[in-house]
Amino acid sequence: MKVVSVVFGGGVSTLGMEVIINAIQDPSVEVERFSGSVSQARDADILLVSLCWFQNILEYCKFLKTYGIDPKKRKPVIVIGGISASNTRILHGLYHYAMLGDGEVVINDILEAFKTGADPAGYGIVKDGDWSENRFVHSSTIPAFGYVEDRGNNTTRIEIARGCRYKCDFCQLAYTKRYREQPFEIVRHLLTKSSTKSVGLFAPDRSGYSKILQLEEECRRLGKHNTAEDLRLDKVSKMLIVSKLKFGVEGFTESSRKRFRKVASNEKLVNGFRHIFKELRKPNGKRHTTATMYMIGDLPGETPKNAAGFWDVLAECDKHCVPPFTLFLTLNSFSAKPFTPMEKSGINPYNDWGDFWANRPHFKNITIAGRGGMLGPSNRIVHMMTARGDERLTRLLFWISNDGFKIFKDSSYDAGRTIERLIKTQGVEPESIWGDLGESDQLPTSIYTVGNLK
Repeated sequence: MKVVSVVFGGGVSTLGMEVIINAIQDPSVEVERFSGSVSQARDADILLVSLCWFQNILEYCKFLKTYGIDPKKRKPVIVIGGISASNTRILHGLYHYAMLGDGEVVINDILEAFKTGADPAGYGIVKDGDWSENRFVHSSTIPAFGYVEDRGNNTTRIEIARGCRYKCDFCQLAYTKRYREQPFEIVRHLLTKSSTKSVGLFAPDRSGYSKILQLEEECRRLGKHNTAEDLRLDKVSKMLIVSKLKFGVEGFTESSRKRFRKVASNEKLVNGFRHIFKELRKPNGKRHTTATMYMIGDLPGETPKNAAGFWDVLAECDKHCVPPFTLFLTLNSFSAKPFTPMEKSGINPYNDWGDFWANRPHFKNITIAGRGGMLGPSNRIVHMMTARGDERLTRLLFWISNDGFKIFKDSSYDAGRTIERLIKTQGVEPESIWGDLGESDQLPTSIYTVGNLK
């Protein structure tokens, strides 16, 4: 049996797939990473497809057309997984089976069923077109292995924690993954064994790992450069050594940050930056001259107008900065993710966050760079469509991913209205995709339950 794994993008996106491949027990199963070959994709018995980010859904639709793969022919059989694969109904007809939750729990059952001619079934396995109740599966442990990512960056990736201690209301991962940690001794052993100088000690929030300070020290002792990303600024404020500085603040206003328990007050945010400028160091003893800060546009209650006061907070931070220092400000769009307390919250896709960014002030010491994924109305509506759309919008999604991709990329007001008109032609009210929903409104993901995360 030949299995070909397909991952869109690199870095963290490859981790889940590698965990699943590592879990395959049958020695007769031949696994290949997709190389871009048409014949390799078509000749596979099974395609394993990872859908980590919402953009991966569009990339997957484009992949099917580019490589001439017709799911109706069931050659190859397509198995999808990943956090963005949980809304299976928007992908109706574009896959055969989906894995809900930790794929390593069910991958061997799926492969065994294929070998015997049976239909894979059970918790965590969804057959396309079967919209009966199902539930996520959760692994009780984290696989103890590291792998070298073969995409030119020569980095050994090691999973140190899964899930998240901090349940931010907007975060799907926090509400679909049970929190557990890889024991420190195992991580240290994997670090010692790793052959690369660059390592990625991955966790959704690595500062939540109970022995993160010891891990940073271990990296320093072994001469490793930890390229892992997400931290919390309130945790950074209590650390003296951090190898890479990326953290989410998310809310522009104090009220939003209070809701998400993210450096709620402006004073604490300023103090966090003061700590970065004055006390925080890299493992080599040098100070940080760059940082990446994640923000979210369109959070309920926030608009470009009331978010503008955030620039005044950064001006206070600037007073404590010792240049040079570049802050990469990543502005992503809010999307109401399934299974979260905010799954029925809406957005205004026509809020002009582009103007908000264009009118940012220039500071004396901090250089603001980047912008991230906050794009136009069409992009934000399609983002919400992948979370809330059902089988009525599958053909439209496929068209947008291919022939209609220019409209998706177009940041104009008119492009957003065009997407809305197209949604309406499929018998769906556009506001049911991007607007606020009532308690009685059902989502396409309501048929699935996450289960016990304790």
